[in-house]
Amino acid sequence: MSEQENNTQTAPHQRTARTFVPGQEQTLAGPPETISGDPAATGVDYADRPLDARPVRGLKWLLGLLAIYLVVALGVDGYGLVHRAWSTHWIWGGLVAALLLGLVVAALVVAASWLRGGDSLKGVIRLQGQAQQLRAARSQGQAGGWLAALGDFYAEKPQAAALARAVDGLPDYVDDGETVAHVEQVFLKPLDQQAYRQITRYSAHAGVAVGLSLWPLLDMALTLWRNARLVEAVAKTYGVRPGFDNRLRILLFVLKNMAFAGATQMASDYVTAQSASTVLPKVAGGVGQGLGVALISVRIGLLTMRACRPVPFEKGRQRGMGGFVKEVGEAVLASRKG
Repeated sequence: MSEQENNTQTAPHQRTARTFVPGQEQTLAGPPETISGDPAATGVDYADRPLDARPVRGLKWLLGLLAIYLVVALGVDGYGLVHRAWSTHWIWGGLVAALLLGLVVAALVVAASWLRGGDSLKGVIRLQGQAQQLRAARSQGQAGGWLAALGDFYAEKPQAAALARAVDGLPDYVDDGETVAHVEQVFLKPLDQQAYRQITRYSAHAGVAVGLSLWPLLDMALTLWRNARLVEAVAKTYGVRPGFDNRLRILLFVLKNMAFAGATQMASDYVTAQSASTVLPKVAGGVGQGLGVALISVRIGLLTMRACRPVPFEKGRQRGMGGFVKEVGEAVLASRKG
């Protein structure tokens, strides 16, 4: 018996290693489609799907504890102040106690007013979400709740009559998506035009003021003042009450969107600013600076529209910055010539 046969008999569980060699027609030209990274192969392009930001854990607890600490610290200091004043004379103690009590009452009134003012913009956010869902579902008979919420939002506001006329003219045969489109066309489109006029007006004013000013600090003060008036005017156009809380929420929305616009949007804004040379004479010095400030104000106004409009704009439906270049630029140039 040969040595090879002997090994086969003594170790039958061992197998001879073999290497697969594909034939000419089986040779792979590249990686399989399922791992090639081609979006057409998987059906999903994950690069275009943004990931939600991870929330900061414990932030609410931290802010709550800080608020409690401030309240306790102020209470202790207030009690000590009243005690020392009372030990001097009961009249002084009574006056200090009355003053502190008035401060507490005023603080509670301000806090209550703050909370009530925030309901307006929070209502807009809820309406935007519901309108987006109705658009996507294209359902039938589900828009009644959204219309009722829209009516409650505009109750006792100047826009209520226009909304009522738009709802009364709604056809019976439309689905929910068409209901949203009807409200946009009949009710919101006139408000959009008013908001665009406000943006043109206040942006031009900001650009003119900066173009004529000779002091940087004055430029900053004028820009902040006109942009604050712009945000208030656009918000009131859509029925958002100009309370402190709403102003703060809109400002945070604008800053967040401007901060996360990215390099693509910055490049787009640069191209928009450069396109002014095709419709306007060459600008220099204060005129160019004024035009730049005016375009920044335009962006703030457009973002304010997105924050306050109860129905979100569909992609490409909102007027872009390019549509304001000529009007705003001509206003800045006219002020310089005058």
